[in-house]
Amino acid sequence: MLIPYNPLRGLNKWFDDDDFFLPEIWGKQNLSLNPKVNIYEEKGNVIAEFEMPGLKSEEIEVEVEKDQIKVKAEKKENRELKDKGYYRKEINSALWQRIIPLPKEVNEKSATAEYENGVLRVKAPLIKREDKQEKQKVKVIGK
Repeated sequence: MLIPYNPLRGLNKWFDDDDFFLPEIWGKQNLSLNPKVNIYEEKGNVIAEFEMPGLKSEEIEVEVEKDQIKVKAEKKENRELKDKGYYRKEINSALWQRIIPLPKEVNEKSATAEYENGVLRVKAPLIKREDKQEKQKVKVIGK
């Protein structure tokens, strides 16, 4: 069986990349601009797990609303080394934010967040539609 030649075959990889505007050929930093997330339901709770290596719990801010989770992180390198002659410096600061729509409405007042081993786990109990709430900030606890 012969397969026809397609000169544009390699371009498809760019469109499959999670970071379309920053393809892998240009390299990625330790803190991705778009962290990977798993969302699932378990025992009456919606759980969102974000892959966020290299951060401290103080650098993460989480807001839970009835239909979405907003995660914001800022990593700063505030040490100044004047005696080093850098050839390449990629470790500096990064700021990003991601808003994830939730599949079902949750009780934002009872939401919790834990950060351990580079994974942020946000847990929010499901609510009935008649309960109305606004957004709620959630404190991140480091382990």
